[in-house]
Amino acid sequence: SCNFDVNANFLFNGDWMLPYFTNVAKLLDMGIPVLDYAGLADFICNALGTDNFASELQWSGHLDFAEQPVSKWLLADGTHAGRKRNFKHFTSLQIYEAGHMAPFNQPVALLEMVNEWIKGNYALDH
Repeated sequence: SCNFDVNANFLFNGDWMLPYFTNVAKLLDMGIPVLDYAGLADFICNALGTDNFASELQWSGHLDFAEQPVSKWLLADGTHAGRKRNFKHFTSLQIYEAGHMAPFNQPVALLEMVNEWIKGNYALDH
């Protein structure tokens, strides 16, 4: 779980949520890969909000990203672990049966996600 004392110390020292969407768009335009993920049961950073963020993000590939279909996210063993949308180096992923602490809720799936991303498999395909 989250440590509320640590969280409060960050908050009261000015390290709090700030809008970052323009920075994400700049990263994408520079060709830097971006993975935006959320658990479908996450009510803090909910999947509907992150999906909307990804769909509305203004970057050079915005229109192409918006035209991509939402597809199944399948693990290497064939498990249907979520849904995703991808264009080039930008992926938006919603993870089934996961909340705000998705790595805790779905450790096998999230480990595979991270490993595939590190390998450069930005579409998270098999």
